[in-house]
Amino acid sequence: MSNAIFSAKRSDGRAEWRVIFDYAEELEYGALITFPQLLALLETDDKARVYQAVNTANRKLWGKAQRSLAVVRGEGYRVLMPEEHELQANNYKRGAKRRLNNAVSVMKATDLSRIADAKKRDWVLNVTAGMVLMSSAIDYHSKRLAQHDNLIAELSKRITDLEEKS
Repeated sequence: MSNAIFSAKRSDGRAEWRVIFDYAEELEYGALITFPQLLALLETDDKARVYQAVNTANRKLWGKAQRSLAVVRGEGYRVLMPEEHELQANNYKRGAKRRLNNAVSVMKATDLSRIADAKKRDWVLNVTAGMVLMSSAIDYHSKRLAQHDNLIAELSKRITDLEEKS
């Protein structure tokens, strides 16, 4: 009997995320990895294990292989083309903004009159203020970035017009 705290589920000793990572790292951009392929790779019928392994592998792919996987609904995952990473990142950003707005709404919905302890009430107020501040900062920076994008687009058009006149 081994004294190890961890015992590998696989005979090759690799973590499940590593199996997905190794497979996806070798694929061409745009390649599809189907759910049946993933189930076979992990030698399981448990979709939850597949989802968990893919999520971890994807984070590792971002850091070590400059690749990203995206869900293809009803089919599996696709290795994104490098120019698609920005779209995926913006989707994550929108989701994060939505979640932060939900967090602010939850905090604002707190019935402070039901919190008898003044320290706890103050804590709730501070957390609410912090979340509102984060949300405001994100909104402010998003608007500034949009303004910069517009300025860059205008300058680019002006340069193109000048080059065409020369």
